[in-house]
Amino acid sequence: MTDSKDVETVTLALRTLGNFDFTGHSLNEFVRECVVAYLEDDFVDVRKAAAETCCKLLAKQPVQIQGSSSSIQVVGEVLEKLLTVGIADPDPSIRQVVLSSLDEKFDRHLAQAENIRSLFTALNDEVFEIRELSIAVIGRLTSHNPAYVLPSLRKALIQLLTELEYSTVSRNKEESALLLGRLMSASKGLIKPYAEPILKGGFSSFPPPPPPLLLL
Repeated sequence: MTDSKDVETVTLALRTLGNFDFTGHSLNEFVRECVVAYLEDDFVDVRKAAAETCCKLLAKQPVQIQGSSSSIQVVGEVLEKLLTVGIADPDPSIRQVVLSSLDEKFDRHLAQAENIRSLFTALNDEVFEIRELSIAVIGRLTSHNPAYVLPSLRKALIQLLTELEYSTVSRNKEESALLLGRLMSASKGLIKPYAEPILKGGFSSFPPPPPPLLLL
């Protein structure tokens, strides 16, 4: 897509675009039609700049609060592309950039079932920092779509507790403890029923999941 001679120029253009103040202008269509294409570029620097720019421009758009159905759909499509990059890009720094950019402004879209599935996939990333970012986002989404998040989240909790209880590798135990702490911090209200078995280090006494709610 990008010629090797143009990498620096394209990267600079993307980063400059992301830092511009476009107050009063909607760039959702532009991001989808022009910037998203660079998420699949052959060059790491270009993909990384494109990911950063997509997240910055979307975060500035008023559609996060209120907007037309078409604008909301565009944002959803771009976020879906970003999440694909966040779990599948071969460069871990790009996966980390995407997940670190998914703050509360995007929760309305991230709480959709297909996006939650992608985030749980990222929870198995080989890089601990990426797993930490994904579990923080997942924890936030428990209040937006508990019926879809909680069943998989309960499995993740059991896996972390099992690692804490039975792993003979100190680093694995440390990472599991950190992930549990991050999860408890991000979803304080809905994690409360599981606090006692977590503190005891056992999962056999986990309370049953809450009754299902309607999906968003």
